[in-house]
Amino acid sequence: MRKATIEELENVMKILNVLRKDPEIFPRLKIGTILTEEQFLQSYEDWVRLVRKLEHYHEVEFFKTHWVPICFDEFVFIDVAQENWCIFEGGYNCVEDEIKDHYWYKIQFFIDLDDLLKNSGDFEYLDHVYKTNRDQRFNDLDKWIVSPGIE
Repeated sequence: MRKATIEELENVMKILNVLRKDPEIFPRLKIGTILTEEQFLQSYEDWVRLVRKLEHYHEVEFFKTHWVPICFDEFVFIDVAQENWCIFEGGYNCVEDEIKDHYWYKIQFFIDLDDLLKNSGDFEYLDHVYKTNRDQRFNDLDKWIVSPGIE
């Protein structure tokens, strides 16, 4: 399993420091509360330990140690393995009665962090990008679904 490098974690910390300058942006977008510097490294270490303990095939296939948690009490991550780091949330569909119809999925909030950072003061623009990317999941479901159904 690939983990985030020290350099990647330092860069994520710098990004979070920039995003914290507008502390209302994530709560206004209903994404969550950004981790503080004090919480950040411990949160990532806890995440890696948790992912390594997963045993169920669908969870092992879905969750990755190169996802860096960035919000307190939310499944919101930056994927440092992608060329353009993105911010997304992991979700679980359990609406159907049959467990075979349950699945994990990703909701992309920001596909390219550069776009988020360049426009961090423009709430209307970020809200539009966030909602467009979030809604894309419904138009491109196969890309986000991991193992739909339990064998």
